[in-house]
Amino acid sequence: MKDKRGFTLIEVIVSLAILGIISVSFLGAMSSHFKFLNQTKKITRDVFLSQREMEEEIDIVKAEIINNPSLDLKEKTIFNSDLGGVKVKYYEINKSYNNRNYYTLVSNIKPEPLELVSLESIGIKLKQGTNQVDYGYSTSNFSIIGDFKNLDKYKWDHLLNQVEWYVSGQEYNMPMPKDPNFNLDDDILNNSYYFPLFPRDYELIDNETIYKFGSSESTCSKLSDYGGRHIIFTVTPAAKSGKLGIQSVSKPIFVSGLPFVDSLIMHFDANYIDILDTTEVQKTGNDYFINRWMDLSSIIGRTSLNEFATSGSTNKPLLKRTDMGIGYIGQYTRYSGSQVLTIDNENNNGNTLTVFSVVNNRSTTDSSKFLSNGNITLQTPANESGNSYEWVVNTDVLISTNNRFIIGGPNVDIAEIIVYNGVLDTATQEKIEKYLFNKYKSPTVLGDIVQLKDMTKEIRIGDRFELPSTVLAEMSRGYKKYVSVTWSGTYDINSVGTYSIIGSAIANPTKKMIYTLSVVN
Repeated sequence: MKDKRGFTLIEVIVSLAILGIISVSFLGAMSSHFKFLNQTKKITRDVFLSQREMEEEIDIVKAEIINNPSLDLKEKTIFNSDLGGVKVKYYEINKSYNNRNYYTLVSNIKPEPLELVSLESIGIKLKQGTNQVDYGYSTSNFSIIGDFKNLDKYKWDHLLNQVEWYVSGQEYNMPMPKDPNFNLDDDILNNSYYFPLFPRDYELIDNETIYKFGSSESTCSKLSDYGGRHIIFTVTPAAKSGKLGIQSVSKPIFVSGLPFVDSLIMHFDANYIDILDTTEVQKTGNDYFINRWMDLSSIIGRTSLNEFATSGSTNKPLLKRTDMGIGYIGQYTRYSGSQVLTIDNENNNGNTLTVFSVVNNRSTTDSSKFLSNGNITLQTPANESGNSYEWVVNTDVLISTNNRFIIGGPNVDIAEIIVYNGVLDTATQEKIEKYLFNKYKSPTVLGDIVQLKDMTKEIRIGDRFELPSTVLAEMSRGYKKYVSVTWSGTYDINSVGTYSIIGSAIANPTKKMIYTLSVVN
């Protein structure tokens, strides 16, 4: 049988006693909490009441400071730092309310609203080692340095400097004209088609924050990645309020993207001819005639360029710009008839040379010469397609006979010529051809020599005869072009007979041909 008994009387009495003890403690805590809330309410009320009286007193003191210059003010320096501090004069107000003291200070100056912080100056420079230069390459010996200086008047507002580097799109191949009055604007016909506008045509590539007031420098990192592009340096200072100031923008710097400069002895890039520089270009009507074409490679190891290809006083070649929407964006040189440029290169001493060129032959039937050295003439094939701009990348190897080079020939346009001492290895040659291929929007690269064409000639005994320095070759991409050769074998123009002389391509000595010379009575 189940036990149905409940709590005993004693158990009920003990439970009530325990509840009573707990209730007494809880009611005490509740009483203390309500007392604390009541005191806080009183303190808050007193603060607001005292604040109202304090503000009334502050208005009285302000008026007194303005109207009574002899009022005795205390002095204190605030914002102490290594930059100094700000000295202020002030009047101290002390108010009592319900036995509590309240204090405030009223200064004799009112801070001006924070204006947008700006810089005193910003600059950008191209350096070769420790020397500042105007021209250069994106190789390791060159660097671009940005510098700026904060305005001293903002030293209390200044908090930090936001430094940024920007690079233009790859389609812009021309440095800005050096004329300080050149105004780059949105005139697409003359300006913004050929030159990039900031910020429209630029992208951010690097940034950093400099927590320093005064003068600072910053270096563009990974310059080798941005050859053949415009680079801009910007700085935006910030105020202590957290508000960004005015962004200052440097002028752009342009460096050549040629990836290999070891053993480089000549480099002519038509994009570098300054159309506004009268020492380089002579304007007649709507035509620009070239006075001189600077050898960009002559900056290497020097502080300024010292070599130029020059024209005569008459019969000068033309400087042209590409038409909008056709091919690459940039400039090229145009030759007709006997128009040429000449340079005596001090670095050439009868060496074997590797020559890269970007040329356009305007003739659809005949090859055209574009570079001569002594009895050696480099030619580019006929423009069989008939396109107005059939740019071709030529790679030639020749043995130089003297220091004088003649640039140009009938019906030829030349955008760039690059000359190295020695024969370049295959990997370097391909790297340079790729650079030219990308720069000129995929021009035709002639390719490797497939075979040299055999030649025959008949002369009378005693006639003058010289073996040619170049012979016709079939190239792997279906073109024909003239390449430089060396000869082995002998012949005698004073003795009747048939002579076979072997020609070997300098660029690839395994490619040979036979020149058959017949001497007859």
